[in-house]
Amino acid sequence: MPLLLLGETEPLKLEREGRSSVEPGAAASPDLALALPCHCQDLSSSAFPNRGVLGGVLFPTVEMVIKVFVATSSGSIAIRKKQQEVVGFLEANKIDFKELDIAGDEDNRRWMRENVPGEKKPQNGIPLPPQIFNEEQYCGDFDSFFSAKEENIIYSFLGLAPPPDSKEEEGETATEEMELTTTEGAEGEAEEEEEEAAEGEEEPGEEEDS
Repeated sequence: MPLLLLGETEPLKLEREGRSSVEPGAAASPDLALALPCHCQDLSSSAFPNRGVLGGVLFPTVEMVIKVFVATSSGSIAIRKKQQEVVGFLEANKIDFKELDIAGDEDNRRWMRENVPGEKKPQNGIPLPPQIFNEEQYCGDFDSFFSAKEENIIYSFLGLAPPPDSKEEEGETATEEMELTTTEGAEGEAEEEEEEAAEGEEEPGEEEDS
């Protein structure tokens, strides 16, 4: 009869004898059962906020946020109108953005001034609102925003993908078609010129034979 060593528990005794107290396929404890890999996870759980699934593996999703730096207490009527125009346009087109006030927040004011590129700053070195960013990437000031809106390239200006039904996407498609047509036309003209040149080279030979 095998001896039970001092302090040896029943599971250890069974393991020493080549047996196991755990049934095949069963977890040794509820904690281990929870640790088993599972590719089907409830993403609505608060344990996984702002995450996505790719091939059964969880990855954090990156959401680009448009930042508009404004001065809510500005005494300049022109600045207030420009700010309202930018904010109103983004709201009307359902473009997510965050409005950051530089008048009441020193950190916002410092961050805006430090991150506007030097070549985009006025001579006094102090950029005026509104200033637009896509996360850390600088987009431009009001004048750049206005020009992009007039040219229907506002999504490119903001660093965003245009929605399927936007005029900007239609304009890009039309531009591509125009470039393709121009290329085909140029190739056709080149072929015609080559044919005419070949015919011109054959004519002297024909006259000599006669």
